[in-house]
Amino acid sequence: RIYVAPPDHHLLIEEERVKLVHGPKENLHRPSIDALFRSAARWAGTRVIGVVLTGARDDGRVGMRAIQKRGGLTIVQDPTEAAFPSMPLSVMQGIKVDYSLPLSEIAPLLYKLSQETAAEEGRYPVPDDIEIEARITEQEMESSDLIASVEKLGKISKLTCPDCHGALWEIRDEDILRYRCHVGHAYSAESLSEGQSQMLEIALWSAVRTLEEQMILAKRVVERARRANQMRTAHLFEKRAQEAEAHSSFLRKLLLSEQKDDIGDEVTGAH
Repeated sequence: RIYVAPPDHHLLIEEERVKLVHGPKENLHRPSIDALFRSAARWAGTRVIGVVLTGARDDGRVGMRAIQKRGGLTIVQDPTEAAFPSMPLSVMQGIKVDYSLPLSEIAPLLYKLSQETAAEEGRYPVPDDIEIEARITEQEMESSDLIASVEKLGKISKLTCPDCHGALWEIRDEDILRYRCHVGHAYSAESLSEGQSQMLEIALWSAVRTLEEQMILAKRVVERARRANQMRTAHLFEKRAQEAEAHSSFLRKLLLSEQKDDIGDEVTGAH
């Protein structure tokens, strides 16, 4: 049977069932591969086979490691033939995968492996971090328990969550730099960087709106001041209107440019 996660929901495994959860995003995604694989590893252990195909960024890396820790098998599409090799490459950088194959060879391998007997699950107990993160994704804990669970995973950092703007905890992980907030949003370093870029763009558009409103207000003050023959006030606010319009135009051109990757450098230079 094939189960497909609907948009905006995590697809999770719980005992012998699948379930949908509208929980916090992981790596800016909902559904998240990490969330699915972690839950499968938690409940099915050695019976799990994780497969990561072509895709961008690194969602799936942490989940595949969870599968491996629980004695499951890991398969990635050969990155050399993947249209977008980032996801399989990311997994291969994080763990030693069991198989890296062309797409055409994966289905026959899955059939072959499904006929074999899985190892005894008791040999691969559920690590505390997998248990805690799986429970966070399920969102069935009280708020105080959620906060306590995140605190068990790492130490608080100086960074904030792009989704809820709360504090982020840096997870104790020797292999992968990861973060979680007490709400439950989770990030790799790469996804956190992208989330920060999105926050920057939102902030810049807000600045454009504020500057344009400032320009409109200043021009309105100029009109009233001139009618009242208050020329000093008119000149002052006319200058403010011109400055607001110039700054707004600069930011708008910056946001609409094709070189969005350089937004941070351009803003720093302009400042």
